[in-house]
Amino acid sequence: MLASGIPRIIGHRGVRKLAPENSLSGVREAARQGVRWVELDVTLLGDGTPVIHHDDDLARLCGRPQPLRNLSLADLPRIDIGSHYRDSPPEPLPTLAEMLTLLDELDMGLNLEVKDHGDDPRYVIQRIAPVLERFDPERLIVSSFSAEQLRQCHLLVPDLRRGFLTAGLPPDWPLLLERLGIYSIHYRWQALKESTLSLLKASGYPVICWTVNHRKAGTRLLEQGVTALITDDPGPFARYL
Repeated sequence: MLASGIPRIIGHRGVRKLAPENSLSGVREAARQGVRWVELDVTLLGDGTPVIHHDDDLARLCGRPQPLRNLSLADLPRIDIGSHYRDSPPEPLPTLAEMLTLLDELDMGLNLEVKDHGDDPRYVIQRIAPVLERFDPERLIVSSFSAEQLRQCHLLVPDLRRGFLTAGLPPDWPLLLERLGIYSIHYRWQALKESTLSLLKASGYPVICWTVNHRKAGTRLLEQGVTALITDDPGPFARYL
């Protein structure tokens, strides 16, 4: 564990290669593998319930092209997000509250990516923030590609650590990151130049790279000074767990 509290290896959507993504069983599997933090996605159902899910519909995981905006909390018992994964038993689509309860039980940390599916950014953060109040802020980073979501997070819950997701920094990045109160930079690893990494490190930002599944590439990034790797499979990076 680094001084920042962020471990070197973070499981992507749980451990996506080893269990259904964004699932309770996936987080349990991550814990069994020795992973101490996971990256998960959060979005909203039509009734405003925050759920752990990457897409804006159920097509990819359930074979049902049903938009989440047409679903409510009462619909969740009829949804199985595990059937797409090998021979997985039925797997519920978890609410954010259910996932936080499990993470607490396992004493795990969370990088929570807020998905931007076109909902009003302020409304999204207003729905998520009260649920996050119960979770240890030292074990949490809230990240997004959306500058407006991050701005609303800064306004509504300023004490939460915020992560800026990107595949390339804008020209005004120092001013933008300061204005959004950014804690960490979450960079697409293939796009990260060593010179950019040096600039970010000199500015004091932890740098987390996604999604790194190649042992040699991950080892090189860590040796260059990247804070952490987000990976589908922690196996190649077992020495850092």
